[in-house]
Amino acid sequence: MAGAVQAVFLAASQGDAQAVAEWLLHEGGGVDARICSSANQTLLIAAATSGQEAVVRMLLQRGASV
Repeated sequence: MAGAVQAVFLAASQGDAQAVAEWLLHEGGGVDARICSSANQTLLIAAATSGQEAVVRMLLQRGASV
């Protein structure tokens, strides 16, 4: 599972909104998931700090905490 979480954080930081959405839908991932290996950062922060506006928008529409 840890590998899947790391993969979705990489997808978020690279702007792959489809991969993030699929993880949320099919893998049961939470929109406010955190990754310990990156200072407990959320998917939203990973996307925002990388300038991935489409992923940020999608996460916010799905209820990500700000």
